[in-house]
Amino acid sequence: MKAKDKLRVSWCKKEDTLLYHYPLGSQTRCDGGFLSGRITEALANELEERGYDKTTLKFSIEPKKGDERFASQRED
Repeated sequence: MKAKDKLRVSWCKKEDTLLYHYPLGSQTRCDGGFLSGRITEALANELEERGYDKTTLKFSIEPKKGDERFASQRED
């Protein structure tokens, strides 16, 4: 099961594009937008040209414990 409070990006084989997932909470949607400006399809395509399988691309990062921006409010 994927943690719902992680900021994530992964390749969607069905749609043949990157999917961005952002956690619930105050202003985290902008974090998804920030990530989409860094991890792009152009980056995935460049990595594929260098011999990597872009369909395996996955990135995730967890919120800090106790950060008030996140709905989950992870424990310290």
